[in-house]
Amino acid sequence: MTRAEIIAQRVGIIRANVAAGLPGYAYSTFAHAVHAAIATEGCEAQGARLTDLPRMAEAVAGLADRVEALEATLATASQFWVIAPTERNPSPVTIDRVSQINGPDRWAVRTCGNVLAIDGTWEWEPSPSNRDDDFYHRCRFTTYAEAHTAAMAAIKAAKERA
Repeated sequence: MTRAEIIAQRVGIIRANVAAGLPGYAYSTFAHAVHAAIATEGCEAQGARLTDLPRMAEAVAGLADRVEALEATLATASQFWVIAPTERNPSPVTIDRVSQINGPDRWAVRTCGNVLAIDGTWEWEPSPSNRDDDFYHRCRFTTYAEAHTAAMAAIKAAKERA
C-alpha cells in the first residue's frame, strides 16, 4: 500500500468515526499521523480540539496527491542535492541513484570525489573498474531514505567538528 493510500485510508476512518459520533476514537487513534501531516499544511496541530477533526481530515486528504507526486518524482529522479554548492563550499553533497548489474538500483551519497560509507565515514570513490564487492557493500544504500538519513547525519557531524 502506498503512503497516499494509507493517508486516504486514515482520512476515511477519521471521517467515518466523526460521522458516527466517535470523534474521540478518531482523534486518539490517528492524532500523531494527522498532526505530522497537518504541520506540513501550515495548520495548527498543537492543542488541536476534537472540533478541528473535519478540517484536519481535509488537510490530510490534500496531502495524498502531494505524496503520490513526490513518490513519482523519486521513482524517476537520479540525483538529489542535499547541500547546494556555495562560494565557501563549491562542491554539493548529492544522493545519486546508481544502477547495479545484478539487482535493484542503490543509492550513493557523494561529494568532492568522495562517497559516504554506511558506517558514516567518507572515503575516496575509485573508478568503476576499480570497485570491488566490498566497496559496493560499504558504500551503497538500499533506499533513498537510508541514504538521506546518513547524509544528514554526516553533514551534522561535519558542522559540529567545524
